Amino acid sequence: YQVRTDSLFFPGVPYAGKPMFLPEFDLAMAERLMAEAGYRRDEASGAIVHRSGAPVRLTITVNRENTEQQSLAQRISTQWREFGIDVILESVSWEEIVTEKLANRRFDGILLGWELPYERDRYATWHSSQVEAGGGNFCGFRNEEVDEWLETLRSETDAERSRIAAAELQKEIADWQPYLFLCNTGRVMRLRAGALTYAPEGRLPGMDEPPGVRPSRAGLDRVRPWWVRRDITTSGITRAE
Repeated sequence: YQVRTDSLFFPGVPYAGKPMFLPEFDLAMAERLMAEAGYRRDEASGAIVHRSGAPVRLTITVNRENTEQQSLAQRISTQWREFGIDVILESVSWEEIVTEKLANRRFDGILLGWELPYERDRYATWHSSQVEAGGGNFCGFRNEEVDEWLETLRSETDAERSRIAAAELQKEIADWQPYLFLCNTGRVMRLRAGALTYAPEGRLPGMDEPPGVRPSRAGLDRVRPWWVRRDITTSGITRAE
């Protein structure tokens, strides 16, 4: 499944150079942590059960139209069942995931994929103030130190201090780990040399606005790097799409 993810930030950005080191796949450690939290393995069935005797049962919600995520969810559930956790796969429409599951925080776990923005601001995804319905912190993650680093990144202008804040943010989130970061599924394209020009801030050199491009409602053209096709003449760029 592509490349294991190692950052909360867009690949290659100058303000986040250090990778995000995530926990290793360690069954012995997982079982020890479960035991410390009040769970044990039932010797007769092999299932992980709570101290009350109730088995651990989780539902993973996945977009039924996304075949890649469906396949990934099957692999995850197989691994967890081998460990002794009962997993139910729930396939629903993307509309239901957004309007019912995420908006109302009604889920055990949801398999999601999203494109990382080019900007460094991760406030909407991880800040404690964004946990409630309507915010973007779907994990329900609350951490005062993470909040401080997020606020620092929003306002910091010094390059080195920004890199430090980004590294500390990633370390703190990885250490708590109430969720899974699985893989980077970015696609690789082969293109004719010189066919595209890079516009990291939505503009071409010498142009006030991208020709033929209007800002999207979500403003995605302002927070992601993008490329435009170009025709080269003696006067430079004459057309871009």
